[in-house]
Amino acid sequence: MALQLGALRDALISAGVDKSQASAAAEEVAGYEHRLTRLSTQMQFVIAVMLLLLGSQAALWAEYGKLGSQISELQARTTRIEEQNSKMAEQTAKLTEQTAKVLEQNAQMISQLGRLTNPPH
Repeated sequence: MALQLGALRDALISAGVDKSQASAAAEEVAGYEHRLTRLSTQMQFVIAVMLLLLGSQAALWAEYGKLGSQISELQARTTRIEEQNSKMAEQTAKLTEQTAKVLEQNAQMISQLGRLTNPPH
């Protein structure tokens, strides 16, 4: 026997509808009620999955925010390192210049020493 809504069937019969028609109508309405219950269950599942996805997305956004902070920190560090490298390059250039002067002075001193130790005859 198919699922029926007894109260509906009885009400239809009381209203003068034929028993077989009342039963058929009650079965049809019961079928719709069953489908609606299934749809409701499926919707609850979909809502649960959506809430899970929203929670996951919120967690991902939080991680994204942390990564953004870390990237900003790394950029600041990189800027400081680049500034230090620039200063070191300037110092290296100065030291190279000073070394060249010292080498030139050494060459002059060696030349003078050579003249002093080997006077022209």
